[in-house]
Amino acid sequence: MEALIILKGSLQDLNLEIQEERCKLFVQLYSIISQWQGDLPNLRLIFQSNEIDWFLTEAITNEEISIDVTVTFVNFVISTGYKDQPERDESVNPSTRRVTPIHHASRKNLTEIVHKLFSVYDNFDVNYIDESGLTHCHVACMFGLENYVQKFLKHGQDPNHLVGPPLHLSLAYRCERVARVLLSNGR
Repeated sequence: MEALIILKGSLQDLNLEIQEERCKLFVQLYSIISQWQGDLPNLRLIFQSNEIDWFLTEAITNEEISIDVTVTFVNFVISTGYKDQPERDESVNPSTRRVTPIHHASRKNLTEIVHKLFSVYDNFDVNYIDESGLTHCHVACMFGLENYVQKFLKHGQDPNHLVGPPLHLSLAYRCERVARVLLSNGR
């Protein structure tokens, strides 16, 4: 855990606008987590939620970071038990306007990563939506993640949603089992 705290301290010395420095940071991070021994840390005691989101997003979107490093990092985050906690507005309702690593992984067609990230972003009463209108429910439909689609439906997601209908997405991506779930829950 001490190594992660040192790494967090070194974040202040890096200019994360520079690709080379971001890659350097991930080399350090990979070195720490790939050799981890002992009890896993509580990431919330070391990093803020937006920092963990940033790490996950960078691991997915940075072309200089290999898929092996991305998978190792995502697996590490999952193994620590880290779960995303939705940001709440003044009325205590969770804010749904948010681009998450799930959105980024879906755009890069990283099926394994998308599936894994749903165990981090597992609050299915919040259906995060990005600037293009893509939601977590849409992603679950596109990737054939039937169990997650069922969880969204159980938490009130409308299978007849008119903008980017989940049924259309599931059929376009040939996810027949998801299409059946949506049909059995639609009007």
